[in-house]
Amino acid sequence: MSGGRKPQLPREEVSTISWRFGKMDAEMPWPTTIADLAPHLDRLKHFEGQTPVECYGEKHNHLMRVGELCTKAQNRLKKLGIDVPLTQLWLKEKCRLWGIMEKSIFHVLWLDENHEVYPVKLKGHR
Repeated sequence: MSGGRKPQLPREEVSTISWRFGKMDAEMPWPTTIADLAPHLDRLKHFEGQTPVECYGEKHNHLMRVGELCTKAQNRLKKLGIDVPLTQLWLKEKCRLWGIMEKSIFHVLWLDENHEVYPVKLKGHR
């Protein structure tokens, strides 16, 4: 799904978000472990109180096509056999959590502490 139309957000969801860690990628370029997530537990608990629809309603939480991600991320996803839109959750400042949202279950993939998976240029910055 590297091109085409924007991924579809869930329309109605009654269950709140829960976590799965079986897809967490411990390899480069964004090796992620449970220990890496510990400093972000308060933010993760915040998401557990939301449905996916509510979560996507918050600024900086997005559903992203694979083709919109950086080349390293696209290559890694290809190697992992993943070709579905990913969800980006804002944790703090530049820090993002990436994964696959299946209904209300978020499958954690990467902790991106420097906003590298989907780099953006801010106005006035080079």
